[in-house]
Amino acid sequence: MRYIPVENDINKALAFANSLDPKFNTQVQKIEQKPNYINTIEVVENLQKEGWKIYGVDESRGRNRKINKHFLKMTHSDFKMEGEGDACISITNSCDGKSPLNIDMGMIRQICTNGLVGWDKVFTGKINHNKSKDFNYDLIGQYMKSINLASGKMINEAEKLKSKILTPDEINELAYRASLLRYTPTEKFHFTKLLNVRRNEDQGNDLWVVYNRIQENLTKDITNNKVDIQMNKRLFNLVEELV
Repeated sequence: MRYIPVENDINKALAFANSLDPKFNTQVQKIEQKPNYINTIEVVENLQKEGWKIYGVDESRGRNRKINKHFLKMTHSDFKMEGEGDACISITNSCDGKSPLNIDMGMIRQICTNGLVGWDKVFTGKINHNKSKDFNYDLIGQYMKSINLASGKMINEAEKLKSKILTPDEINELAYRASLLRYTPTEKFHFTKLLNVRRNEDQGNDLWVVYNRIQENLTKDITNNKVDIQMNKRLFNLVEELV
């Protein structure tokens, strides 16, 4: 998954992801939005007040070639693991409101542009577009408090992965099970390819670096944002079993 960097600039975000503007969706794309549609930019602006910054944006199109969803990734300088990465929020919202606005917690590595790591047991939330606006914005306020608490917890969880040393057999078993998340046993793909070291930072046999080697090799050519997020979550569930 590749996000377009926007350096925390709302205007850049709107320029590279037009569908963040509800007027673009209703007036240009002629999309009918559900009542009480939650404007993604308003959510983002509230998160910015809490110190979260927009890292990048992306969009996807439906079968009719209209933009149907947009994606943002936000990071916070107070929540980082030294030399490794920052806590991040992945926000997904539909242009018509038929699908809820989703917020997922993750981590983006400083040395890797596609490194969303799914920590869905730390924090994940969704807001439907069919409630009253007051209800939805109260829920957003609750989520912002939970997100900040979850970010600190996530950094602690990452440290636990770094302290867990794997045996060669455990590494191979994890890579094999991870390969089945994407490939069938009949496909000509050998699970050891997921263990290829692409950067010096990923040398070693602790669970954190093995996880990141597998994550990047498993998802490096996935272009569908929804599939990428789901794949990362499923991979983390496998990793969590070893902690």
